[in-house]
Amino acid sequence: MAYKAPKLSELIARTHANIQSNLGGSKSFLKRSVLGAIAYAIAALAAGLYHFLEWIYYQCVPHLSEDELFIAHAKECGVFRKSATIAKGSVKVFSEKSVVIPKGTELQRTDGTLYIVTEDAKGINEIIVSVESVNAGVNQNVKKGEFLSFIKPILYVQNVAEVIDISGGSDIESMAQFRERYIFFCQYPPMGGNEFDYVRWMRENSGVSRAWCFPRVRGGNTVGVAWVYDDRNEILPTSIDVASVTGYLDKHKHPITNGWTGSPAGAEVIYIPLKLKPINLIIKLIPDTLLLRENVRDSLEKAINADAAPSKSLPRTHLSQAISNSAGEYDHRLISPTADEIVAGEFELLVLGKIEWR
Repeated sequence: MAYKAPKLSELIARTHANIQSNLGGSKSFLKRSVLGAIAYAIAALAAGLYHFLEWIYYQCVPHLSEDELFIAHAKECGVFRKSATIAKGSVKVFSEKSVVIPKGTELQRTDGTLYIVTEDAKGINEIIVSVESVNAGVNQNVKKGEFLSFIKPILYVQNVAEVIDISGGSDIESMAQFRERYIFFCQYPPMGGNEFDYVRWMRENSGVSRAWCFPRVRGGNTVGVAWVYDDRNEILPTSIDVASVTGYLDKHKHPITNGWTGSPAGAEVIYIPLKLKPINLIIKLIPDTLLLRENVRDSLEKAINADAAPSKSLPRTHLSQAISNSAGEYDHRLISPTADEIVAGEFELLVLGKIEWR
């Protein structure tokens, strides 16, 4: 049975009753009486102790505990909160003559975000330069084809650098995702390389929010894996992400035992590239306000992400329910899609598309 601390009013009544039972003829319930004041003071002290005991009770149960103590509970099981990470990648620069771009050279994005060269790069004409962001965070990632500029010009080198790929930057893991990973660990404990082990290992990588495993995807000992980064604008992994996560699946050190762990010997891990299938909607809201539109968009995105999985279809009723659960919604009409089920093809992942408001 769950622990429940008595209310202050109950403690006051108990204290009055104890005083009157032990001091015959006393009237502690009278206003402004000395015994009444003592009864209130004792009840208040007892209430503080009861509330502290209630707080201790909740801290003993991991999923009910406060964030600071929950982190300690999770560490005991080897589940650690994922830290923010920097973005890494490469850019392409052009030079008229053979030059060396030294390690530590600084480049910047148009918004002032800084990147540094991680190793010397020598060449002529087209030179590939490895770079990384100075700060950590998902906003440090840069799309292919965008440009960075050198803070200090280099002789014979064009001042702009074309991005090949800069990715891997992620924010510190939210407590909601961290708690969900811990519960997943408790419900699906390590089993030496089964389907859920691969899901847990993928989600241990910074930024990975959802992951799936497809046992024997191509027969024999093949294991298909796929994952996404919901905090990014482009949720599918880049080539750098694929190399990093598949390398982690192959082997990594356990944070508690410091021993090597990963996919079992003989298992062939295959990355399965997913195809995103956007769900475009036409909705009429009552009332139709900008705030309600934002609430509906957030609610739909959460509902679709919670249900969606590769090759898994989504009932239309789930979309309507998500709209109804949005704060401020009184009534609505889901005009499109009209089918009872939004179908996902093989290795297709449903995502929220465009919303047309009527």
